Amino acid sequence: MPSESPSLWKYLLLIPLGIYLLGWGVLVHQGSWASAWVGGFLGLVLVAATLCAAEKGTGPSG
Repeated sequence: MPSESPSLWKYLLLIPLGIYLLGWGVLVHQGSWASAWVGGFLGLVLVAATLCAAEKGTGPSG
């Protein structure tokens, strides 16, 4: 595993995760692509924010 990009695999997981979230949104909203895209986008933002917090190791701080 390349030590240059130890967290690269985490970001690669965003691709299948996004597809999964989109598919889940479509199933839940019975084909409402707008809701699916919004749900998928918010999911990716949440995961990205979590990964960034994990990268810094600080987590949520005020």
